[in-house]
Amino acid sequence: MAVQLLGLRTLGRDLHERLLKVLEEIDIVRLPILMDVKDYPKAALGIITGALRTHHDIECAKKMRASCDAILAFGTCSVYGGPQGSGYAHSKE
Repeated sequence: MAVQLLGLRTLGRDLHERLLKVLEEIDIVRLPILMDVKDYPKAALGIITGALRTHHDIECAKKMRASCDAILAFGTCSVYGGPQGSGYAHSKE
């Protein structure tokens, strides 16, 4: 199964050896932190693990969604925004 990953900063920290078993079953086609891939190849699943804080993050997530059959938000930051997302609760005024 082809998989794209966005924001893989903490995914490995919590899964340890279990992640290695998963990696045997999937084909990672996009992982910006480790791969120099500029496009968004077709994938069955896209996994977002970090908060979408900047306009760039949001654009990347939209491009990922367009090229993936499904998206999985994994972890507190991607689901609820984490500490970075608390900035949306306040304005600059």
